[in-house]
Amino acid sequence: MADPASVVALVSASLTITIRAAKVGKYLYSLKPKLQKAEKCVQQVSTHVSAIRIAARSLSDWLEDDAVGEEKVEVVKEELLQVLAACGELLSDLESYFSKALAGAEKMRFVGTVSYVWNETVIKETTQTLHQQETALVLILNTLNK
Repeated sequence: MADPASVVALVSASLTITIRAAKVGKYLYSLKPKLQKAEKCVQQVSTHVSAIRIAARSLSDWLEDDAVGEEKVEVVKEELLQVLAACGELLSDLESYFSKALAGAEKMRFVGTVSYVWNETVIKETTQTLHQQETALVLILNTLNK
């Protein structure tokens, strides 16, 4: 049986991810016109961040509605907390990264300035990691909804 404190911790972690994903999405939206040569990468990151935000929000809604007393939550609680923590850290790093990129672009006031912060290799690796986190969240959500 899932205790209420466990459910609250999971809901809190899910909501934190939802908020961080929304902030990262906002930064991406602001950066997109300044990074025309990297538009495809920005769109890919944005798509994965949106999917993570939606999955985390759905997970939070499910947990708030149905989880107290659900044995299946207790079974996956530790793994779910690990996935949510990793996802939260990744989004926090992205938030910081894009915040610095946007600040640099606004400070220099022209399109090419952000390239000193924008690292294509880091962004591609991050996109892959985002996809993995997205997949993990969706799989867990699907498992819990059965």
